[in-house]
Amino acid sequence: MRVVEYDEPLIDDVTFGSIFFAVSSIRARSDISTNLGSTYVKRENGQSTSEFTGNLNWLVNLTSRSMIRTFIATDLTDSSNGALTATVDPEVGDPNDIQITTDVIRNQVISLGYHRQDGTLDSSLSGELRKLNYSESPNDRRIWNVNAVFGYPITALLRSGFYARYNNTDYIDLNRVDGDYSIGGNIRYQLSRSLHSLFDLKYRDRDSTLDSASFAEWSVYASLTYGFGEPMRPTRSGGF
Repeated sequence: MRVVEYDEPLIDDVTFGSIFFAVSSIRARSDISTNLGSTYVKRENGQSTSEFTGNLNWLVNLTSRSMIRTFIATDLTDSSNGALTATVDPEVGDPNDIQITTDVIRNQVISLGYHRQDGTLDSSLSGELRKLNYSESPNDRRIWNVNAVFGYPITALLRSGFYARYNNTDYIDLNRVDGDYSIGGNIRYQLSRSLHSLFDLKYRDRDSTLDSASFAEWSVYASLTYGFGEPMRPTRSGGF
């Protein structure tokens, strides 16, 4: 059960309640889990709905160094919770796909990722299909993207990385399609056991059917982090 209370009195608070039947299995070379159930949504003004939600998470170890992960889900949620879930686990979808609104969202996603860790090179290839339906605002969209990430240790303390990404977004209600691609590289230096720095250089280009939304940019990002996490690189919305 989750209750979202808005400070703005004109926006109705909303309550989400879910009940699931969960099954999981752990084997020598694969882990699989699934949740099947229903989510009940009720707004303060009395509007309510109850619909099916569920997900499937399947991880297969191909070798001792490589694995494939498949994630399939459909759920009723709000934008803040959907973005938070993707931020905590980026393999369930890109948090930038979800627009921040007060709507109830039907979020449907299929993602597939391949990961390999060798002695000198780490590699990751992934793809995602997502459809988002918003209850009120004209933000419905279909999204597909592909990503490639490579990491290479230069020394015990210094690590380099390279990434490339393509994202295609079809704004169903706005008769607009965006094609984004970006490439970049970074250097990560481990200053101590719990302190590290990162320098990242990225080029991004958007080709949109809406002329004012097209752009090209170079960006530089630097961070100094204490702890074991990695802060998210800020992104611009370009043209919105």
